[in-house]
Amino acid sequence: MSIQGIDVKGITLRINGQMGVWNAQILLSPEEVAALVRSLFKPQLIRYIVLLPWRLRRSRHGEHH
Repeated sequence: MSIQGIDVKGITLRINGQMGVWNAQILLSPEEVAALVRSLFKPQLIRYIVLLPWRLRRSRHGEHH
């Protein structure tokens, strides 16, 4: 899914995007958003986020490892 936007609809977090040729929408409840935020604190994801600037720079130069 490619994400095109994120906003709030009522008490849910709405993620708009496309899955292939179809428009897609994901609605997350407050509990689901909390679980998502908790999952971001896994060491593996923290490392990924910390290294993100270097990954982006490498990606812009066409280097994929």
